[in-house]
Amino acid sequence: MNMKIELKNVTKKYKELKALESISIRFNEGEFTSILGPSGCGKSTLLFVISGLINIDNGKVYFNDRDISLVETEKRNIGMVFQNYSLYPHMTVKENLLFPLKMKKTSKEYNMERVNYVLNLLKIENLIDRRPNELSGGQQQRVAIARALVKEPDILLMDEPFSNLDAKLRLEMREEIRRVQYETGITTLFVTHDQEEALTLSHNIVLMDKGEVIQISTPKELYERPLNIFAAEFIGSPPINIIDGKIENNKFIAENFSINLKKDFKNIENIKLAIRPENIEISKVGLEFTIVDLKLLGKDIWIKIEREKLILNIIASKNKNCEKDSVIRVTFKEILLYKDNQLLKGEKYEVEEN
Repeated sequence: MNMKIELKNVTKKYKELKALESISIRFNEGEFTSILGPSGCGKSTLLFVISGLINIDNGKVYFNDRDISLVETEKRNIGMVFQNYSLYPHMTVKENLLFPLKMKKTSKEYNMERVNYVLNLLKIENLIDRRPNELSGGQQQRVAIARALVKEPDILLMDEPFSNLDAKLRLEMREEIRRVQYETGITTLFVTHDQEEALTLSHNIVLMDKGEVIQISTPKELYERPLNIFAAEFIGSPPINIIDGKIENNKFIAENFSINLKKDFKNIENIKLAIRPENIEISKVGLEFTIVDLKLLGKDIWIKIEREKLILNIIASKNKNCEKDSVIRVTFKEILLYKDNQLLKGEKYEVEEN
């Protein structure tokens, strides 16, 4: 059975430190949700609260509208996967998978049926008689995921499960866990500090900072319409460009340049313009900048450009004829505007050619 999870006004403190500050959030059944944020933002604490490994100070936790705030971990029917695998070293893969089932006191026939199912699901049937020290890191992580799933949990909780793997294995495991979640339809919460993992895996992303939820949205919406400056700067690589200025007579005016806005605006002081690197385009018209650095990113180039001490990141095709110290012209597409660090009117704005 798929499970809906809801937290209402959940607070958790460690002495004077507030790890979670009045968190109210709902995780939809059958969805893959990433909990994303910098180190120390409260994302693992949030996962442990849902699992019951940490008691909350205030608020309520609900599974399918049932209050489980005081229910013990072992009675919540969850599967958990950690970054250190937590496999029993003296047991074979088969014995590791059977162990949680023996705790449920189910029949031997059922137990082996479940073991064979998860071995097949994770494509590790050939590892059944090996011990953890005979497995690679990726194989150990597959076994850890299989063990979390073998007891038919309602929820799968994963705490930075791929952080100990090398880059190639991380990519493989992302594909694996996305496939497994799709095939099982299990409600999955995935804690990560890696934005690429969150953007590629998730139906929805919960972005956190300093114990608070900053934004909950789809990966596309989080990338294209971050609701505040923290979200805008946290998401994206190369990072988003932020430029201080003001709006006057339907122009955004910065210290180094001005651009015409297509939308009618009142005059506003202390505005921040944000623009993704791929939305600054090299063209035959527009503002003049000097190229100060270039880095190859496969099919694209990451270029740093400068105009009167203003440095911006742009992404261009490597087919573009760009050289360090050369002067280029650029135009801005799909800018975002922020007032008091909040997205202005929640829209992207187009820019007229200068």
